[in-house]
Amino acid sequence: MKLVGIFLFASILLLITGANASYGLQQAAGKIVAQLKPGETKTVQWGLLSDNKNNVTTVELKADGKGAEFLSFPKTVLLNPGQLEFINITVTVPSNFTQNIELNPSIYATEFGEKGGATIMNIQMEKVLTIRIGNPPEAIAPTQQQASAANKTIPEFGPMAAIVLAASVISIIALSMSGRSVWLRR
Repeated sequence: MKLVGIFLFASILLLITGANASYGLQQAAGKIVAQLKPGETKTVQWGLLSDNKNNVTTVELKADGKGAEFLSFPKTVLLNPGQLEFINITVTVPSNFTQNIELNPSIYATEFGEKGGATIMNIQMEKVLTIRIGNPPEAIAPTQQQASAANKTIPEFGPMAAIVLAASVISIIALSMSGRSVWLRR
């Protein structure tokens, strides 16, 4: 039992000291909408922030979905420590495009984890853009997929939540290793 306590204490200590080295990628809230006519070009901006306070972060950008072929942007960007950086995204509609339509491509920013450890965690953000070409009807009914994507919420957890979760998992593992299962005891 003494060995389990030492293992548990050491594990929690490692988690707490390593929690400060975890960084994330964040994005500015709000919609990105581009209203264009065929033959026009418009530049919109996407705000990205790395909460790494000490190092410049490299982020890779890509896009997919209907309308992604109208987008141009840098393939990689550098985010300065703790500063909100605005990425220019150019939307260009060819002059021979004849549809009045609303397109919703997604653009992704991926921050790749540092190599050198047993676990590498990549962080990816997605932003759905709205490209309105011509004069699409004002009341375009969203598809079921678009409606569910717009209502999708992603919970935000602070570093303390990760520590509590990890400590709970380690406690369960430590208890199972000791042969004394609390859940099976009567």
